[in-house]
Amino acid sequence: MPKIPTFSSQAQLTPASPEVKSQFQVPLTGGIAGGVTAGLEKLNEYYVAKQNLQDTVEAKKKFYEFKGTADTFIERNKNNYNEEDAIQNYTKDFNEYSKLELQKITNPNVREKLKQELDLELGQGILKIKKQSFEALTRESQSIYNTGQTNDAASYEMNDGNALEQYKYKDQMVRRAEEYADQWKLSAYDKKLKVDGVLTTLFLSLIAAVKSVLACRLFSSLIFTCSLRSAI
Repeated sequence: MPKIPTFSSQAQLTPASPEVKSQFQVPLTGGIAGGVTAGLEKLNEYYVAKQNLQDTVEAKKKFYEFKGTADTFIERNKNNYNEEDAIQNYTKDFNEYSKLELQKITNPNVREKLKQELDLELGQGILKIKKQSFEALTRESQSIYNTGQTNDAASYEMNDGNALEQYKYKDQMVRRAEEYADQWKLSAYDKKLKVDGVLTTLFLSLIAAVKSVLACRLFSSLIFTCSLRSAI
């Protein structure tokens, strides 16, 4: 029986596959891949810009809603001529309200933008408080001055014929005018006008009193004359 020859292979089976290399490399900065990368960057920039604009609009909207209420804090102190007290009241109300409103915002970017707006508004509000407090102080000072001068002028007229009392009220009015001018740092010219105004008022009051006396005397004389004629 013929012998069947056998064949033994020395090769071994392996799961490793031979490495396949290409001589062509696609750069990420050019070609299709580069175009895709650039497109993604542009898309990301657009999204960031759009989101930032959206947050800015939202923050502005909330700021103007806030400002409507904050303005009432200024109006509330309109007649407060004590500047320190007015600023303290305004700042307290403003800070409490802003803290409450900021806590309601969940978007941190919107919250930060609104906070920046509120910080600026607080500074502007304090300047307005200072201005209106000074205006209130001016009004109050003028009102007190006018009240004092009016009362003394009336007392001056009521003491017609009493030179000593009239001199007292006249002196008070002149000194009050001088003190008012000094308090408000008026010029020497304006101070003189203030004092002259007092003297003019008293002079006109004297003229009016004299006219009144003359009128009464004339009326009495007419009555007396008519009575004599009737008797004749």
